[in-house]
Amino acid sequence: KWPWSSEELNAFGKCGVDVQFHSRLASLYQLQALKPLFSARESIKILVHGRCETPHPILTRLRGIFENLPSYRIEDSMAANTLLTSGFLVERNFQPLPEPKSWWQLSDQIDIEPREIESCSSYEKLILQPWWWVLEVKAGFYEGKFGQPEVDNLMFGNLGHRVMEEYFHEYRNYTQSPGLESWLEKRLNELVKQEAALLLLPGYRVKHEELFARLKYAIGRLEVILDQSNIRQADSEVRLQGTLGSQKIRGRCDLLLEDASGVPGVIDFKWGGQNHYRKQLASGNYFQLALYTHLIKDSENKECEPFFAWLFLKDGSSLAAASTSFHGISDIIGPASQVLDPSGVSRSLEISYEWRLEQLRRGLVQVTVSNARPVESKEAITPPEGGIEIPDENDKFSPFSCLTGWGGA
Repeated sequence: KWPWSSEELNAFGKCGVDVQFHSRLASLYQLQALKPLFSARESIKILVHGRCETPHPILTRLRGIFENLPSYRIEDSMAANTLLTSGFLVERNFQPLPEPKSWWQLSDQIDIEPREIESCSSYEKLILQPWWWVLEVKAGFYEGKFGQPEVDNLMFGNLGHRVMEEYFHEYRNYTQSPGLESWLEKRLNELVKQEAALLLLPGYRVKHEELFARLKYAIGRLEVILDQSNIRQADSEVRLQGTLGSQKIRGRCDLLLEDASGVPGVIDFKWGGQNHYRKQLASGNYFQLALYTHLIKDSENKECEPFFAWLFLKDGSSLAAASTSFHGISDIIGPASQVLDPSGVSRSLEISYEWRLEQLRRGLVQVTVSNARPVESKEAITPPEGGIEIPDENDKFSPFSCLTGWGGA
């Protein structure tokens, strides 16, 4: 198991030590094993011990490619003086793997219409990453579940969300309730056994205790915000549904609020990434929270603009726009223009969504992946006026990198 913490890795780096992750070492070992095959120019002979039980790294791959791969006993070849001539010659015409393309042209027979109801995440994905939406929603592909579990921010974030959900289900007076520390310790231990058993392994007790301390502090900071903002009602994991333009949308917000004046609000829990969401807020690219606020207005028939904020569970910090009704927020910034308020962002999403639908109905799918070569027969399509800006590359967390091409420019 990986033994080094991020602080220790930073210390190693300062001393010039490059500690490789297990996945990186495995890739290097695989490449090293294939080096003799790549270096061969005329022929290659592989000698394997007759009693070797471990699969040979090259021979195993070759047997998967060539049928009836011949083998010879070295003793017989030496006796017949054919050691240097034994072998076989295979000619193969290999076709290069397709390179990434910036656009796909689908067949007319493929149904590309959106579903009756899209989630907030799939609605955003259809606009920003339509190729991902097509593969996931229409082709039915999904990321495999096999893999090495890791003690990472994803695990901490999932545990943090579960703890906050349970907290608001059990503590509805929104004050620092007696017994919070004992409740949090008991509930976190239960969740760790159910969803993050790696934290019970030797050497991870410090991480477990650190997670407890961080969540306790984050809950305390959230209570201060709710108290100072005069919040009279708070519900966690609330399902929302409404319509934006021609499309029905549904989602589930982490925390739905209402202050003493009846103004609704929403808080989105994140483990970390303050700088990322700060940039989103400043540029008006906070699409998820903009959709939440639109659905709140649509489902509750509210005329007032719901207020919103992020709470980062890693350190208890918070982020909101300058127009927020929240008090006690640690970081407040203002959008660059009035167009970038939640209503303006929702309107931009609606424009871009209809623009994408028109493309999909013609079988055009933009592929915003790294190193994609432009398709000569398709001119670059500029987003419509009032729509959101589409990045050229947006595949950092895609599970479908092997389905969008290899290599490229």
